[in-house]
Amino acid sequence: MKITIALVTMAALSVCGAAMQAESKTPSASASHPDSGSLVKDLRVEVALFGSGTHLADVTDRVVELLRSKPEGFTAKAEWLRVDPAPGKNKSLMIRYRYHDQERVFLITGGNLASYVSMVDGEEEVRL
Repeated sequence: MKITIALVTMAALSVCGAAMQAESKTPSASASHPDSGSLVKDLRVEVALFGSGTHLADVTDRVVELLRSKPEGFTAKAEWLRVDPAPGKNKSLMIRYRYHDQERVFLITGGNLASYVSMVDGEEEVRL
């Protein structure tokens, strides 16, 4: 079980890393996520990606909006995130953020709950 989780995590991080690298080449990428706009209490969302394999969508703005308006949590589903980059496929939500000056990664599979409390407590945190 631990090996499967580790492999899934490594695959997700490598896909997310490639997506973030591609995102950084887009001129508007940094402009769409200004520092002050990505703050949720004492947590700063750097990037949030939702999807499957190489079919990913940048949902950073929507995740920030949901963390502010639904602190009790929201489901990592296309209906909540308002985008479906891989119709019919199981998807994951990856949120890279800073909390108390520490970089963290929150990773959950579609259908599971993401919340401010779970991110601060590090419940689904992936250690880098």
